[in-house]
Amino acid sequence: MSKTIIGILAFVLSCATGFSLNANDTEREHIKKRYTIFFPVGVSDIHKDYKENGHTIQTMIDDLKTTMEVESSLPGTFTIVASTSPEGSLELNQRLAMDRAYKTREILLQNFPQLMPQQIKLVRQANDWSGMVLAIRRDTTFQYRDQLLEILTDPNIKNLDAHIRTRHPQIYDAIKDRMFENMRTASVSIEVIKTKTNVDEFIAEPVKPAESTTPKTEESITESITPAEPTALYVMASETQPATEPVQKKKSMLVGLKTNLFYDIAAVPNLGLEFYLGKNWSIVGNWMYSWWFNDSAPYYWQTYGGDLAVRKWFGKASRKKPLTGHHVGVYGQMITYDFLKDNKGGIQADQWNWAAGLEYGYSVPLARRLNMDFTLGAGYHWGEFDEYIPLDGHYVWQATKRRRYIGPTKIEISLVWLIGGGDKLPAKRR
Repeated sequence: MSKTIIGILAFVLSCATGFSLNANDTEREHIKKRYTIFFPVGVSDIHKDYKENGHTIQTMIDDLKTTMEVESSLPGTFTIVASTSPEGSLELNQRLAMDRAYKTREILLQNFPQLMPQQIKLVRQANDWSGMVLAIRRDTTFQYRDQLLEILTDPNIKNLDAHIRTRHPQIYDAIKDRMFENMRTASVSIEVIKTKTNVDEFIAEPVKPAESTTPKTEESITESITPAEPTALYVMASETQPATEPVQKKKSMLVGLKTNLFYDIAAVPNLGLEFYLGKNWSIVGNWMYSWWFNDSAPYYWQTYGGDLAVRKWFGKASRKKPLTGHHVGVYGQMITYDFLKDNKGGIQADQWNWAAGLEYGYSVPLARRLNMDFTLGAGYHWGEFDEYIPLDGHYVWQATKRRRYIGPTKIEISLVWLIGGGDKLPAKRR
């Protein structure tokens, strides 16, 4: 009798327990949230002031913190899909997409030290013409929609970028302005298992789980497409296998070799070097030297000296390419000179004269490694100089004067050739 009662109680408890587990399972649901970070062309560093990146990153961090504070809300899958726009070579874009994925992962690891790198799946996606096909099919207002779809789905075209850029420049300009900037992204997808009793604790909107775990484009692909070029999709890590850190590219100093055309026209040869220090700071040094003379004329055109300046670069152009765009700085100058044009007299500073001031300039890119820089500086110039006249084959001293001058003391119209720093310059793309 006692064994029968114990058996019945065991059966009832097992049923109750089974019911409880099933009920708990039915109350759990998967929700997914995606946060998209955008990048300027050719850049892998994350700029919080670019588009809405700052707000997106803060929202992602706040959402995750809220989720992790709720006991029944367990973080699930973290996936980062980094992509590039279709211009440029596949090799460069693969490297760029990989760098964007790792830079984005750093944000998660820095803010949530309890996460391990192997918990975050990284995917790089370069030259995403498949995504372009999908975007064009959704955009019924695009002027060249049918013509572009025909080109993109032509299997006989091996290099879509070169084909469209050279044979259909008007289409290339249209898609470049309309779509390319929205393809330079790193999309962070976070899937969370949570219970219905805490459905309001996570800010993300519930999304139907994907049927396949293979990452695709930023939006779910709903149509079957056959792009002329295969999508370059590379899974670099999984939840069970740690990601292999990327091979560190050899970093080189970015240097601007420059010559001031304003001085060149004045027959004063000159050369300058500008060193990019990072974070939009640079230091530049210039030197000039001329030693023209004709004692029989008489004629003297002699000067040598230089300047040193520290610059801060700013503006949209400087974020895309170092040593480009607006810059402000402080500078110091030192110079000696001897100028004599005719028998009326000349001036000579055989000791250093000095100047210091503030400068503003703008550097315009002419090519990937060639800029034209316009700079104007104003400040205080001081020093001594002698006045003299040529007389009977001699140079007769007349007076020694002191110069105290406030105003423009520096003008540059310089050609700048950028050397090194390949890891800092944007790729050869639009």
